Amino acid sequence: VEQVLARTYEQLSIHQFDNGTNANAGTLWHGDGTWGYQTLRPRNFVEFLDDYLAETTTAGDAVWAESIAGTGAACTQSTLTSNADLGISSCTTGTTATGRAGLVTDVGSMAFGGGTTTYESRLRPENASNGTDRYQLYAGFWDTTTVNQVDGAYFLYDEGGVTTGSTATTSWQCVTASNSTRTFTNSGIPVSVGSGMTKLTVEVNNAGNSVKFYVNQTLACTHTTNIPTTTTRVVGSGINIVKSVGTTARVVKVDYQYMNRWFNTAR
Repeated sequence: VEQVLARTYEQLSIHQFDNGTNANAGTLWHGDGTWGYQTLRPRNFVEFLDDYLAETTTAGDAVWAESIAGTGAACTQSTLTSNADLGISSCTTGTTATGRAGLVTDVGSMAFGGGTTTYESRLRPENASNGTDRYQLYAGFWDTTTVNQVDGAYFLYDEGGVTTGSTATTSWQCVTASNSTRTFTNSGIPVSVGSGMTKLTVEVNNAGNSVKFYVNQTLACTHTTNIPTTTTRVVGSGINIVKSVGTTARVVKVDYQYMNRWFNTAR
């Protein structure tokens, strides 16, 4: 029996394959206590998980591959933060003032509106951003390795207000962007630095007209504006840390990244 956990927090669902005669289909348990039937072929549903049990370096090696720039920038295996971890990737900006490091998919690999699409990561920035060594950290769906996203739906840590339109805050911001027009919401939830791990979840509904942002499985923001939905407004997913001031390396540790899609219409 194989079980797949689909992380939707308003209605948690567990999908379980049959154990022999019909391995491409299964039963669906709803959070409201009812059962239904759901095919689990890739024409209906796909999901991806990387728990960083081994090094991820080159595009094609994994779903989320290393993307770096600057002296000493890298994403490498790291020590665990607790016995709840299963592998840690540590991404450092290196010593270049504009260095960056991330674990990303191709940034033009998907469009919203074709089905419910969910991203989740569990992470920890190791250093606070400040005026001496400032950086921006974002996780979710996005389309460029610079801080000003053209299209996306993502969490943002931007203590200095460097991203155009953002607020200088030490709290997580929720952002949607379509063709460089952005909506920002200050979640009021402080970014935890150097201790613990934070789960960040971005859930785009099947029509692509609503995005819900969760911090540690608690709803933080809901956006209904500036959500990219056409095939010319495409995104990828991942985590990226980008320096803007200073030459001391800054680090984010990543426990896992996860993504799924339930297609509106079978492929």
